[in-house]
Amino acid sequence: MTDVTQEDRDAARRAARGDQLVPGNFRFITDGARVTEKANKNGFKQAVASAYPLRDPDDAGSADFRVKETLWIALPLENPEIEGHKVDAKTLKDAAGYFNALFPERIPFVRKKKEDGTYKTDKEYQEELEGVYLQTRVLAREIVANPSMLDDLFFYGSTTLKTNGNGNWLNNVFPVLTGDRKLTPASEFIA
Repeated sequence: MTDVTQEDRDAARRAARGDQLVPGNFRFITDGARVTEKANKNGFKQAVASAYPLRDPDDAGSADFRVKETLWIALPLENPEIEGHKVDAKTLKDAAGYFNALFPERIPFVRKKKEDGTYKTDKEYQEELEGVYLQTRVLAREIVANPSMLDDLFFYGSTTLKTNGNGNWLNNVFPVLTGDRKLTPASEFIA
């Protein structure tokens, strides 16, 4: 038998109110995308979209509109309103991860290991990453011009309890379900 922690009970209680997903793995569809006018604390504008879990992962019409998570993506673009503002490696890497989940055909996941089991040289790996990061910045500019590009997209993601116990985080977004991850059954979305 698994021990149930106070955090588990609190998350289940909040989810039972019907306005929050339980921690787990879900397939989402996006809607209501926009780009923020104001920059975040690090100077980046953000793409924001509502993410609704699908009760049937193969049916876009099965979105559960009772609950949603919010997708926040810091756009890896220099902010001309802030003197000397630069894009840092973390923001670029994070945006590439989100874009890989949302646009896998445009932003591939870069692996160090080749399909034949050998490893890429550091130079090969770095060149491939630089290409992905360049495409990430191009896509970010396209999203600023047309935020609706982020509507009606499918991705997988997991939610975890925030460290302060108040709500969930949408994290670990990915284009396909991998490894031993299993989708949370629809009957358990909100406990």
